[in-house]
Parts: sequence; structure tokens; C-alpha cells
Amino acid sequence: MVSLQLAHQLDNKNVLLIGGGKMGVTRLKKLLPVGSKVTLVSPRFDPSISKSGMFPHQLPSQDGEKVIINADWRHQDEKTGEETVQIYKVIQDEFKEEYFNLDGEEEYWHLILVCIASDNKSEEIHALAKKKYGNQQMVNVADKPALCDFFFGANATLGGGLQLMISSNGISPTLGGIVRDEITRHFQSMDFDESMKRLGDLRVKIRKATTNPSGPDKPEDIQYRMRWIKTATDFFGLKNCERIDVEKLVALFLEMRADNMSLKFASPEEMVATYAPSK
Repeated sequence: MVSLQLAHQLDNKNVLLIGGGKMGVTRLKKLLPVGSKVTLVSPRFDPSISKSGMFPHQLPSQDGEKVIINADWRHQDEKTGEETVQIYKVIQDEFKEEYFNLDGEEEYWHLILVCIASDNKSEEIHALAKKKYGNQQMVNVADKPALCDFFFGANATLGGGLQLMISSNGISPTLGGIVRDEITRHFQSMDFDESMKRLGDLRVKIRKATTNPSGPDKPEDIQYRMRWIKTATDFFGLKNCERIDVEKLVALFLEMRADNMSLKFASPEEMVATYAPSK
């Protein structure tokens, strides 16, 4: 069965990561950049966790304090304004059922990730999570596709917030990575930052131009602007979106909307020449 691909918003969401080895590190590299509030449970930790700055404090030793909370787990650099997200809590121990308990008001984990070598223990943790929170609790057990409610695919960020995910549905992550790298190489010369900026501006300005000031937008207005934007964007294709003239296109939209919500555009060649001319 194939999966439904979703872009998951994890900013400030509680994520339980069980296992601090190399597989756990790969999960951290995906979770921290998107703002996840990670609690890490493991008896031992891969050295790269502290070396890479994922956790600022000295990791607990076997004889030291078992639980360390990083109160400053997300902070901004005063000079650059860039935000750094680190692990929120580290628990130096083998997993126990009591570690499912969350601090604060939330009653469940947004995600639970199991990244340990023991198959039996992994299956036990999965069963405990489902028993405690029900089937709605999202769990991923590394290298056990049958015990995964979701998969970590190979992600490509092409610029401007444009992301692609390639998933093998747990069958061959290596192949997913190869496909991602090939896509990245193929599109590396394109200015996706500019394309995303211009298309985003176009969408915002068209929505603003058709917003009903006295109440909810009319369904016909919503449907028309969605169809118009999709049809117009298709004319330009990937290579020309970075050059579109937003103001001229908004004017065209208003003109066509006034003409009984027309969807009769000029030819693709005329559209490109007029609204995305070559430099």
C-alpha cells in the first residue's frame, strides 16, 4: 500500500526519540531544524550529538544525573537573528514505560520514534505506545516498516521553501536518496527562491483583490481564483516562473474576472512573452 505524502508541521511539538545511536542521530538531523521539542531516551549516546551542538550540556554519564532539561532549547543569535533548536530533554536510561509521561498539559506525543537495535524491545515499546495512547498515536520503529505509521523519506530542499520528499515506503531508503540527489542535480541551476517569492506574491495579491470585506469569500470567487492561478502558472512552466511580472498578472486577473470570470488566455507563447519576458 502506498502512503499519503504530507508536509508535517512539527514546530514546538513534543517528539519522543528512543535510542541515541547513529540511527537516532539521523532522526535528530531531521527533527531539530523544523523546531521539534525532542525528548531523547537512551542509555548511551553517539558522540556526534554533543560534538554537533545538538545538546549544549555535557551528556549524563552512567554515574551522573539521569535527566537533564535544556531550558534554552531554542534560542536566537543576537547578531544574526538565526534560531538554533537543540534537544529539549535527555534521559540517560534504558526505556521505561514511565518515560511516556509528558511534562505539562499535553496528553500525548506528536510522534514517537523507536531507534534501538533490539527487535523484541522495539516491538514491546510499539505495543505499549498503542495501548497507552490508542491507534491514533503516530509511531515509527526504525527498520520495521510494518510497525511504522509514517516513514522518513529522502528530502530535497530546492529553495524558497520548496521541498520534495521521495519515499520508498520503507522498502529501500537508499534508492530514495539516489533519486533525491538526481533531482537536486537536475534542478540546481534554477532560481527557486525567486520563483517561490513571485508566485507567493501573486497568490496573496489575487486573494486580497477578491476578498469579501463584509463576510466570507464567495465560493465562486475562491474556485475561480484557484483555477485562474493554476492555469496561468502552467503556461510559464518551471523555467519562466522566476521572471513573471506579478503586477501585470494581477491586472490581467482583474480584467478577466470582470469579463464574466473568463478563463480564455492568450497562447502560451504570448503569455510568456508578455508576462515573463526574457532578460
